[in-house]
Amino acid sequence: IFLRTSDVFTSEGLSVLDDLTQLTHLHEPAVLSSLQNRFDIDKIYTFTGPILIAVNPFKSIPGIYDEEVLKSFISTKPSTK
Repeated sequence: IFLRTSDVFTSEGLSVLDDLTQLTHLHEPAVLSSLQNRFDIDKIYTFTGPILIAVNPFKSIPGIYDEEVLKSFISTKPSTK
């Protein structure tokens, strides 16, 4: 049984999925683990198919509401950033 997603690191740091439907094992522990990983690197918005999940960061995140970032969530498909 896989309870968490595997942490994958690239040259830019922790790599996370932008869309939870891409998880290998789609169950509650994997979803929560992925949301935690994204939260840890200040990526508070996550797609789950057409649904956008927002996690309250309880802090200010510089650049989170820049025009480029906002446009990435308006597109029909999540960005690959």
